[in-house]
Amino acid sequence: MEIIIRRYTPEDIPRILELHVLAIQSVPNLIVHDGPLIKDLHNIDSEYIQNGGEFLVAECEGMVVGMGALRRKDEHCGEIKRMRVDPKYWRGGIGQTLLTRLEETAKRNGIKKLVLDTSIFQHSAQKLYEKNAYREIRREVIHGYPCIIYEKEIAK
Repeated sequence: MEIIIRRYTPEDIPRILELHVLAIQSVPNLIVHDGPLIKDLHNIDSEYIQNGGEFLVAECEGMVVGMGALRRKDEHCGEIKRMRVDPKYWRGGIGQTLLTRLEETAKRNGIKKLVLDTSIFQHSAQKLYEKNAYREIRREVIHGYPCIIYEKEIAK
């Protein structure tokens, strides 16, 4: 099974939206929200790419099976967003590959610190981030869900 990591194209948006729903529905206690909470997925270029970020997809046999994004928050800080993998492909290293590629992009773009949030119910995501030296800096409620906020200093 060959996985290709590439920048998203506008033609990927229907599958990106589907993948978002699949990944969220697979986590107990999470509910998929519509509307303004996913408007970024309808405006990927302006939300991510045009400001020095990135939006990657993982493709297997012509189908998008994973995604992840980097959003620039300011000159030296970026945010990892929208890390999703189709549950059929969990534990295959796709999330790690996407995270590594996003961190490499951040370094190339002069970002020195990355932040991200994940639900307290997403235990696999927490393990991935902690394995990659992200440290918990606080907990807060985001859109009604208790979340963990992580941070990582990245070298040049």
